[in-house]
Amino acid sequence: MWIPKYRRKALVDDVREFTIKTLYQIAEDKGFEILVLGVCPDHIHLFILFLFPRLLNALKVPVLIGC
Repeated sequence: MWIPKYRRKALVDDVREFTIKTLYQIAEDKGFEILVLGVCPDHIHLFILFLFPRLLNALKVPVLIGC
């Protein structure tokens, strides 16, 4: 679950569509499979299947968020 700062309702209209498209593109580039993606106005639910079991859990989220 990802939440914008102060749970502002920032994930609407074009931002919502951009976020969905970007998350699917990152998943394709990095070898993830997005099983469930729910984008609400103030948070995102994301359930992924990571196809690289040798990669540590601590490394998965930074890859997704671009750290």
